[in-house]
Amino acid sequence: MSRKVTTYQTVTRDRACLAVKVYNEGLYGCVKNPDLDKRAHDMFAEGLGSTLGKIERQVTFIGDDYGGVAGRPAALKLAPDIARDIFQNREEYDRISSGALPILSQVDDRTAIETLYRPFVKPLIDKNGRETSNWLVWAAKFWHHLNPPAFPIEDSRVDDFFLLSNDSASVEKYMKLGNRFKSFVLSHQDWLPYLRQADGGADGEVDGVPLCSDNKLWDKMIYGLGDLDRAGK
Repeated sequence: MSRKVTTYQTVTRDRACLAVKVYNEGLYGCVKNPDLDKRAHDMFAEGLGSTLGKIERQVTFIGDDYGGVAGRPAALKLAPDIARDIFQNREEYDRISSGALPILSQVDDRTAIETLYRPFVKPLIDKNGRETSNWLVWAAKFWHHLNPPAFPIEDSRVDDFFLLSNDSASVEKYMKLGNRFKSFVLSHQDWLPYLRQADGGADGEVDGVPLCSDNKLWDKMIYGLGDLDRAGK
């Protein structure tokens, strides 16, 4: 029997709030999810790293600690090359990523996404001869932490929620995600106070401002829905 999946077309507000709580109670490896999010915030607190070494640490953190390589740990050996490509065009990369407008006002244009994605297009052949070249999850999680309001996270749970699981990793897929994410969030703005209440400021605050951005709050919802669906709840 196939697993029932909650999607952007079927989710209810009560289930969404429960999902946020499930996320905050969950673990990634041995680390509580909110603690991992705090570590990510600290890693990117000053934006894109100013040195090659710092960028490589950021890329590796997203790939390894934050699940960017999506169960393919061998891909971590690509981190130095990804970081080098970013660093070689650091000024442009920083300008595009930090200057992107919040997605609710404008989905990024294709040229911008192509430029940001290019360093993450690196071939990896595993022991079974399977080749993977497009590391969209890794890239999208990296962009998200550079500019949370502009870039939603993409991963398998997001794909399930937005019915994108059959789309291959590509710029086109991320553009489609951006449009579906924007449409869904704009039509569910009245849910935000309830989701915030369910979240309870689990990530902490800085000067009274929650570390958890609205886009990350929606991601918590989607991730928690995946846990609920997998548990058959």
